[in-house]
Amino acid sequence: MTPQCEIDFRFRDDRHGHVILIRLQNEVLEILESVEGTGADEWPPSPPLQQIHEQELPTGTVIWGLGMSGSAHWSGSFAVEEDGTSATRRLHAELALRSSSQNAGPVSTYRVLDPNATVVQPTEASLEVCSQFNQLLVNVDPERALLQWFPEQRLLTIRPRVVPESAKVTLSWDYYLGPCPTRV
Repeated sequence: MTPQCEIDFRFRDDRHGHVILIRLQNEVLEILESVEGTGADEWPPSPPLQQIHEQELPTGTVIWGLGMSGSAHWSGSFAVEEDGTSATRRLHAELALRSSSQNAGPVSTYRVLDPNATVVQPTEASLEVCSQFNQLLVNVDPERALLQWFPEQRLLTIRPRVVPESAKVTLSWDYYLGPCPTRV
């Protein structure tokens, strides 16, 4: 059986955080956890999704999320899809922020859960989280988003490549998470 990427939403305080996991047959390994802020954060470390809804579409399941923080409105969609090169499923996350503030801080932040996991080949476009027998590939389109790895904190962030300085703008970014391709 091929490893599969899944997402598990968990309600924390006033918002839905999530965990990215890899499933291989009956074994499940939690790899990443979204870092959530609080209602006191002007710009939370991840989109504060206060409402989520699951919907079945012809292309598969999509989870939609909405939330607010200060004067900012956040939205997101999470869809599991085929990666195009094998029978492996990966998660496609698309997020957006609408704000009237010029100091908008759109970002998705994840903590690596396994203290023994290593991160290899980090670039602005991709990185691999290697944990036990599973490996998770995180990648972005480098023209649209920026991926950063902070080894001391064991955090990774994904944010829009360009953040305009004008107020009342909608910013968006997306990324993919999935099992690493099998290496020969």
